[in-house]
Amino acid sequence: MFCEGKNNSLDVQIFEILFPNFTINPLSSCKDVINYVRSFNKIPNKNIEAIGFIDRDFRTPEQLDKLKTENIYSYQVAEIENLFLIKDFIKEYASYKNENINLYDVENKVLKLLEKNKIQQSSYFVSSLINYKFSESHVKKGNNLDSIKANLNKFTSDLNIDNIYNERIKLLEQIILDKEYEKAIMHYNNKGLLCVIEDLISLKPNTYRTKALEFLKNNNNAQDILRAALPNILNPVTNTVHKQKRFNH
Repeated sequence: MFCEGKNNSLDVQIFEILFPNFTINPLSSCKDVINYVRSFNKIPNKNIEAIGFIDRDFRTPEQLDKLKTENIYSYQVAEIENLFLIKDFIKEYASYKNENINLYDVENKVLKLLEKNKIQQSSYFVSSLINYKFSESHVKKGNNLDSIKANLNKFTSDLNIDNIYNERIKLLEQIILDKEYEKAIMHYNNKGLLCVIEDLISLKPNTYRTKALEFLKNNNNAQDILRAALPNILNPVTNTVHKQKRFNH
């Protein structure tokens, strides 16, 4: 299993707990994860198969579906830190630690932060999509300077960034309006969101992740909760990878 991060990063530590029968290989970026999985699985006559996990980040469902066909997956949250914000996990943690964590307050704080950062989040989404479009396509060749400019203008016009931005803003605003917490932590990329828990139970900054990770090591229910937020290609009993074709419906 290839994942983002460095040795002893949060990604690696979580996956080592959830899937002890896998060899976890951390790589510095999502691009490296994608390239390593692709390259490894092209090796002929091998008896093992590689899979990769990357943060959801600002990828569209279409992008994620395409990566799935290559054994590269994401989670039901925007990034790895948000796994510790899943409500069932928070409830288990609070019970184990004898902490009083009001989930209504957690939801409100996350949604208020999303409201505050919706313009930035939408802008990041558009920027990410532009970079993806340039990586997957190209500007048509031109025979002279004018045709080059015309082709570039057509390419950028076809991106339709105004519509993409407006649709993203609309999506985030609807999530906030409907108080859809699960969708918020799915679409909200902010590694500092764990401060919401820290503020509510008076923890020092950047300590909830450490305490949550230690709790995860020792609690089977918590492990099952996080596994449920991962694609069901992983068998939680044997920790084996199913063949992709079984999941093409």
